[in-house]
Amino acid sequence: RIRSKSLETFYHSRVGYVLAPLIMTILTLPFALSFPRTGGLGRGIALGLGLGLGYWGLNSGFSVMGSGGQLAPWLAGWLANALALLVGLVIIVRKRSTYG
Repeated sequence: RIRSKSLETFYHSRVGYVLAPLIMTILTLPFALSFPRTGGLGRGIALGLGLGLGYWGLNSGFSVMGSGGQLAPWLAGWLANALALLVGLVIIVRKRSTYG
């Protein structure tokens, strides 16, 4: 059996991509539900896009680190998902407490 960190990282990353639409929804949903008079719709869209691009950047960075052997392949494939999910849930809880 041949073990390749690059191939294992690619495998875990691709399996993690299945959750990407759900994670992107959780990240951007609080900004879509914000009230337009409290900061503007454009601000919410910009923050949502910034968080989404940050998620993709983290995912790519961790994949490179996993392929290079700096992170375990399974960790490199799932860490961006876990961090983005955590950030999204924290934002949802904070927004919920702000608006009732």
